[in-house]
Amino acid sequence: FAFIADSVAPQQRASAFGATIGLGLGGAFFVGPALGATIDELLGTSAVFKACVAVTAFNAAFAVVVLHEPPSRGRLTWSELLRRSNPCRSFTGLLVASRPMRLLSVITLFYYLALWGFLANKGVYARRRFQLTSRETAAQLSVFGAVSSLSQTAGLSAARKVASEAQIARACFACAMGAMLIYGFATDSRLLYPAMALLGLSVGGFATVSSLCSQVVPHALVGEAQGVIASMKALMEGVGPLAFAWAMPRFEHTALPGAPWLGAAALTAVSLALCCLLEECTNDAIDLEQFRGSGERLPLQNSRGKPSASRRSSRDSDSNSEDFCVDEGGSWESPKACLQGVESRRGV
Repeated sequence: FAFIADSVAPQQRASAFGATIGLGLGGAFFVGPALGATIDELLGTSAVFKACVAVTAFNAAFAVVVLHEPPSRGRLTWSELLRRSNPCRSFTGLLVASRPMRLLSVITLFYYLALWGFLANKGVYARRRFQLTSRETAAQLSVFGAVSSLSQTAGLSAARKVASEAQIARACFACAMGAMLIYGFATDSRLLYPAMALLGLSVGGFATVSSLCSQVVPHALVGEAQGVIASMKALMEGVGPLAFAWAMPRFEHTALPGAPWLGAAALTAVSLALCCLLEECTNDAIDLEQFRGSGERLPLQNSRGKPSASRRSSRDSDSNSEDFCVDEGGSWESPKACLQGVESRRGV
């Protein structure tokens, strides 16, 4: 995503991120389960894993040979690369100091806790509850993949023309909540297919969150910011499946065996509720980064009309990308206060 952010204008990033997820994750779910089931039947289970190894090796070779880092104004030293690769620095720097990044990270955390807990265990649940075969389970995942691919390529591009990224995120997470509610209350296996279609629509929410993430931080920190969001996602990819695998047997023989999916719907509802704060929380930060991108020179004035200290990394060659709004005590200024300083100097 950081690579895409270097090459795509901010207003087009949601569509670009969506196309990447749609063709990657969605396309994989569309083709992978059916292909894996066919290989399993024809060549055996071990052949499925060998095919996965071959695809992964090809993917790595493609990244090395074809993808090249866009030219930058200066070459980073090894010490700077090591400093930026420190995960604690990103979390303490971006999450502690940036309110928009905190909000986007928490939205990602709750959504992916529900999503990966659901995707990792829904197949086992459907087999036990509805006696689904491997091909039927693969068909459900293919529905998810097909809808995800279409919605995040053509769908996100069309939606971005009539709605903001925050509005799209809310619609996507509402679809996810609806999918998990259907799965939780379903008494017939046919209801699982529309649930998977709704879930496919929901993944666009992460694309819009990633797009907002790339706009609320200085350009030089986009990679680190995307890394923070991806870390939240990866963390939940481990926690979610374990949590829901633990919960499923506790409700399997009760009157409501789908209760874990109702819990997943509640987690998604938290992300949906937090999305209502997106405009308030991110608009000022986005405006500030647009000022930076326009070449306006910082340091900035704070809300009291006094100059703010400008904290810049002397190890970065980009003259404006590492400017931060910091008050006299060393605390980060709000983007709104920074904008007021820029506007006062411009005479706005």
